[in-house]
This record gives sequence, structure tokens and C-alpha cells, in this order.
Amino acid sequence: MVDSRGNYFKDKISSLNSRLKKLNSQKQILEKDLEETSKIFISENYVEDISLVMDKKRDKEVELAEVRVRINDYNKKNEIVENINEIQHKVLRINSMQYDEFLYFDDLKRNLQTLFNELVDVSYNQHGFLDFEYDNRINYSKTSTTGRVKISCSIPDERSHGRLHMKINMFDLTWFLHRVLNNFDINFLIHDGSYSNPDPYVKGVLLRHLDKRLKKNTKGQYFVTINKTELTEEDLGYFEKQDMVVAKLDRLNDEKNRFFGFKF
Repeated sequence: MVDSRGNYFKDKISSLNSRLKKLNSQKQILEKDLEETSKIFISENYVEDISLVMDKKRDKEVELAEVRVRINDYNKKNEIVENINEIQHKVLRINSMQYDEFLYFDDLKRNLQTLFNELVDVSYNQHGFLDFEYDNRINYSKTSTTGRVKISCSIPDERSHGRLHMKINMFDLTWFLHRVLNNFDINFLIHDGSYSNPDPYVKGVLLRHLDKRLKKNTKGQYFVTINKTELTEEDLGYFEKQDMVVAKLDRLNDEKNRFFGFKF
């Protein structure tokens, strides 16, 4: 029993010594690794490496923020484009409605054109031009005239001051006669003075024609201040006999006979 027990413990001691040798070997390896790792932590290079990593991290965070901003801008752009499309759709719809309304007044336009040509024919025995155009061109610039009605008006040889002045008067008288003949509320017109003289016979002919038109319609009043030189002696005498002259004033060197105190 003793010999067997001795061999048993010898074998155990031998086995433990073998394991202890292996553990010591592993310990040396771990101690070496730990020593190398510690050197890395103590080394300044490691600190520099950490700084580089942190800098790169910050750069990536900035890039990420910029990407997020671009995404937000892109979303806003899409929203703006949608709003623009909606506004353009409204513009097209309203423009179409207004154009239909403009076409509804074709008869009115023709009547005005007839009246204007009547006045030009009476005054000059010529034809004038009066036209109405609806601008339905879609344009989104600040100077756009989309939706506006453009009125073109001209008479032959209108570059002369006398004819240009007469054209303006006849344009006004066209609208005036339209209101009078259709019994609208405002049925009077005032023209204050001429800044250029037409041919003397023209003014008188036009005024006589208006007088006949208004008397026939039994409605409407037209007041105009004119110089004697704008009328022939015959026309001036006719208007005086018909009591159509409201006030007749002479411009004297002594500054008397001024109408309401104003120079004329």
C-alpha cells in the first residue's frame, strides 16, 4: 500500500509540474503582450493617433451635417416647385376665365369702334382705328401684362399736334357717347382747353355733330373750353346764336375778364 500510495503522489506532482510549466510559459507570453500594450498607451504616437481619429470623426460629422442641410434644401425646393405649379395652374385658370369674359364683350367693342369711326369720318372724312386686345400670353416676369386689355387707337396723319389732340378728344368722346346712348349714370364730359390748334373747320364740324347726337338722345352734356382760333367765324356765330356758349372771355392786356381768376 505504501509503495502504491507513493507512486500515486509522484505521478500527481509530475503532472502538476508539467501544467505549472505550461502556465508559466503562458504567463511569460501574456506579460510580454501586456508590456507591449502598455508601451503603446504610454507612447506619444498613440496620443497623436487618437487626435487624428477625433479629427476625422469631426470632419465626418461636418460632412453629415452638410448632407442633412442639402437634403432639407432639396425638400424645400420640391415644396417651392409644388407651390409654383399650383400658382401657375391658378394663373392659367383665371386667365382663361378672363379671356372668356373679354370675348363676351365683342358687341361692346364693335359699338365703340363704330362710334370712333363715326367721329373720325365726320371730322376728317377718313377712317380711324380702334382695337381691343386681351393679352393672354403667360409671362411671369415683373413687366408681364398678362390679363390686361390693350387698347390701340389711331387716325391718319396723327403725328401732327392738331390731329393728335383731336384723336385724344375723339377717343374720350367715343366713351362719352357710348354712356349717353346707353343711358348710363355718368352722362357728361368736360374737356378743359386745347394745347394745339386743329384745322379750324374740324372742331366746329365735330361739335355740331355732337350737338345733334345729344339733342336727338335728349340726354348728355359736353363742356369744352376752346380758343376762337380753333373755330371758323361761321361756326362761332352759329354756336352763339344757339346759346351754346356758356362763357365768352377776352384776354386783355390789363389782365381783366379772367375766368375764376385763372389765366387761360
